[in-house]
Amino acid sequence: MEKFKKAYTRTYQVLSSIVFYGLVVFLVASLVSFGISLATTGQGTIFGKKPIVILTDSMYPTMSKHMLVIGESVDPSDLQAGDIISFRFIDEIDEKYGPTNREVMITHRIIEIDHANKKILTKGDNNQSDDAQKLSHNFSDQRLPFANVDYKIIAVWAWTRPVVKLFMSGGLSIAVTLVSILALFFFLRFLHGRFFDQAYWISWKRNKSTPTLADYLQEEGVLGESPEDPEAPGQDSA
Repeated sequence: MEKFKKAYTRTYQVLSSIVFYGLVVFLVASLVSFGISLATTGQGTIFGKKPIVILTDSMYPTMSKHMLVIGESVDPSDLQAGDIISFRFIDEIDEKYGPTNREVMITHRIIEIDHANKKILTKGDNNQSDDAQKLSHNFSDQRLPFANVDYKIIAVWAWTRPVVKLFMSGGLSIAVTLVSILALFFFLRFLHGRFFDQAYWISWKRNKSTPTLADYLQEEGVLGESPEDPEAPGQDSA
C-alpha cells in the first residue's frame, strides 16, 4: 500500500506538470502567432483564427449583440452564398452620428457572390434590406470586392455578456487577456508546488503515507498542532 501511494503521488506530479506546461506552451505559441500576424497583416489572429465581438443585433437571431464569434482567414474564392463573413470598409456616413470616414468591420451573411468579377453582396439576417446602400458610399456598383473580406465565421459562442467586449474587442485587449491567463497559470502552479512540496516533506517527516492540507496549515502555524497519538511508538498507553 505504501509503495502504491508513493507511485500514485509521483504519477500525479508528472501528469499535472505535463498538463500545466502543455497549456503554457500553447499560450506562448498563441502569443507568438498573434504577434506575427499583427506585425505582418495588421490583423491579430491566433493560428489564423480571430475572436470577433458582434456589436449590433443586425444578425439576430443567428448572432446577438455582444456575442463572441470566431473568424478564420479565408480565400474569398472559396466562399459561397450563405456563408457569414466579416469585412471592412470606410463608413463615410453613420446613420446616428453623420459623417465619420472611419474604417469599420461588419459581420453579415453573403446573399450574392460573383466569382467572375470577385464581388459580393451581403445582408444582416435581422435587416430589412441588403447592404447595397451602405456599400454605395465606397463602391459605385454597390458590391463588396473580395479584397475587403477578412474572415469567414466558423464558430459562435453564445455568451452575450458585455464583459466579452472588454477583453476581446481589439488586438491589445486580446494580447492582455492571453498574458493575464499565462500569468494566472504560473501563479496557480507556484501555489500548487509550494503546498504540495512542503506538504510532502511534512508527510515524510511525520512518517505518514500521504500529505494533507492540515499538515501544511499546521506547519505554517495556521492550525494548532494535532494531539499526539496515544498509540504512537515510544509512548505509554493509558
